[in-house]
Amino acid sequence: MNFYSCKTFASLSIFFIALQIQLPSCSDSLAKSVSSGNLTQHQPTLQRNRLCEIARSITVVILSADRKPLGSGFLIHKKPADNKQGFVYKVVTNGHVIPQGSSYEIKTADGAIYKARLIARFDEPKTGDDIGILQFLSKNDNYEIAKLAPGLALSAQKKDRVLAAGFPVTTGIPKPPEFVCTDTGEISLVIEKPMRRGYRIGYFLDIRKGMSGGPLLNLEGQVVGVNGKNSNPIAGGNILYTGKDGSLVREFRESRDLVIRSSWAIPIEAVVPLARSQGINIATLTTPRSEIEDQRPQQTATTSDPNIVPDNSSRPLASQEPISRLEELARQITVRVLIGDSQKSGVLIRRESEKKGQIYSVLTYERTLESNSYQIQTNDNQIYNAERSRRLVGTDGNRLVELEFFSNNNYQVASLGDSSSLIEEKEVFAAGYLWEPDLSRTRDKFKFTNGQIKVLGNAASGVRHLGLTSQIQEGMIGGPLLNSQGKIVGVNSRHNYINSGWSIDSDTNPEYQYSWAIPIEFYTKLNRNKAL
Repeated sequence: MNFYSCKTFASLSIFFIALQIQLPSCSDSLAKSVSSGNLTQHQPTLQRNRLCEIARSITVVILSADRKPLGSGFLIHKKPADNKQGFVYKVVTNGHVIPQGSSYEIKTADGAIYKARLIARFDEPKTGDDIGILQFLSKNDNYEIAKLAPGLALSAQKKDRVLAAGFPVTTGIPKPPEFVCTDTGEISLVIEKPMRRGYRIGYFLDIRKGMSGGPLLNLEGQVVGVNGKNSNPIAGGNILYTGKDGSLVREFRESRDLVIRSSWAIPIEAVVPLARSQGINIATLTTPRSEIEDQRPQQTATTSDPNIVPDNSSRPLASQEPISRLEELARQITVRVLIGDSQKSGVLIRRESEKKGQIYSVLTYERTLESNSYQIQTNDNQIYNAERSRRLVGTDGNRLVELEFFSNNNYQVASLGDSSSLIEEKEVFAAGYLWEPDLSRTRDKFKFTNGQIKVLGNAASGVRHLGLTSQIQEGMIGGPLLNSQGKIVGVNSRHNYINSGWSIDSDTNPEYQYSWAIPIEFYTKLNRNKAL
């Protein structure tokens, strides 16, 4: 809703009381002008006309080769062209907006039309996300790029509001599509698991044909989702509200009418990893530069080992990240490690340039010398053969293995922290992939859980260092353990036997009571000393 002055609010209240409509208090209105939900609270909310200006500057029309309007999209990235003759822009839209074809065109806010090329589409039947990415070349350096924020942080309970934009397709007499910016509307639902094609954010706004692929903005002017599914669809039936496993989503079974009355968007959290898988270096959130400088560490290196090169290309994390952002970071750096019929997890720790592409290093835990053959599956479902491996074996029995693979894709790598600074009761976060026979469903099996450190130092057997309350499961072994700054402080090495259904004589023995992780110092010291 638009925010009025207290005086105007008081006047309107008299009228609306007669209609038995309850208005928020003036203090509530002013509070909403400072913060919406639990998103970036340092930014004030904006008036609708300003939100529409932002939406117009980033929203484009997707055209066919013969210039028929197909739908909408928005600009997410810009970089200088390799030949220094302009700038390459990347555009996000819905997969269903771009039919199979050899060429497309994009019309920007200034009316210019550019030839566009399809980079990737991710809308495989049922399991894929309804997302496509296009690019075009322009000599114009002034096109605005969307600022992004987590969509899954929105809440219906907090009455968070959003605004949608795009170019509806007209019927009857053909005419150029005109930009439409809706009023603000409330979030209706943010569902637990995505519907087929990735939709998770429901909201009370009227999305018309042609607005698919356009941006969904929060009241700070940041894009939180991609519009794509309108309310009260004429055709499709219940299948429109099934999950990626084919079953009806829980929220539809419990609140069928509410789900149908809602329009739906794909959260930006799903878009970011897809874009990054195509080498587009974008971040989930924006932060004022002054705040970035305040948060920047004095030294970018996290270890004295010259062979360890943390990824410092992205914005440094704040001292205490929201869990949604930590989970997104963990998803980017965590991989699945395939060892024959066995599946474990691992973490991307290093990236180096080679003539035939980029070489990535993966660190994982090895219970025994399991295999000489490994494969790595990244968060975009790509599978790579490990070209080289080396084992790091400590005198206390701990084992890690470092794997390497080549790829032309740009993947984010972890920054290594200092686990020697950890204290008991400190909150930590474990990540990894649960076992799944269908490797195309890797993204659905990502697990992220928080817990506390309960044991520091060696356990009874002398081989486990960090005892955790985190619920690490079998497939998560080898995955990263992160601190609240998003730094890697350990590698998951064993799950909690008791909570995993094992029959243990003594439930009070910490060896069995907790999950365990190897501190990252084990790797840095062995790597530094070349103790293979």
